[in-house]
Amino acid sequence: MNKRKFLLATTLVGAISAGALLPGGYAFAKGYESCARHSKHGGQFSERHMQKKLSRMTQKLGLSAQQIEQIKAAMTNKHEAMKGFREQMKTVRENMRNLDPASNNFDDQLASLADQKAELVRQMMITRGKHRQMMAQILSPEQRETMKQMRATRKARHNRCNRPNRYQ
Repeated sequence: MNKRKFLLATTLVGAISAGALLPGGYAFAKGYESCARHSKHGGQFSERHMQKKLSRMTQKLGLSAQQIEQIKAAMTNKHEAMKGFREQMKTVRENMRNLDPASNNFDDQLASLADQKAELVRQMMITRGKHRQMMAQILSPEQRETMKQMRATRKARHNRCNRPNRYQ
């Protein structure tokens, strides 16, 4: 009887392990190129994401054709600007990883990288703020109020666990 239980347990563990490893093996076999489609910051996903967001806004806000074109242009501009900032951030992170803590000018290099990152974060915040301002100019007051409610609903949905806001 114990031998049967042991055999059953080892079979189950083996099957579960194989099932857990299968998706990782598939992704490894396909290579990293296949990940670009699903990447949050590029590939086909961003265009689909923008279209989905635009259609949801059109449905909920009742956008006119002119507003749709203006919003699409604003979203595209923001996406391109943020893409450039992400590339620059990536370079700063790589430079940080490549710093030699034993070098004589480590502190100067570290301070320089910190300043670069601070400037990038500043530019990103300004870009996001300008985008929100542009969206507010495109939308009517009623649409802005509806958009505000949509944001609040989305924020509440993402905070389902009633976790405290760490930024307050």
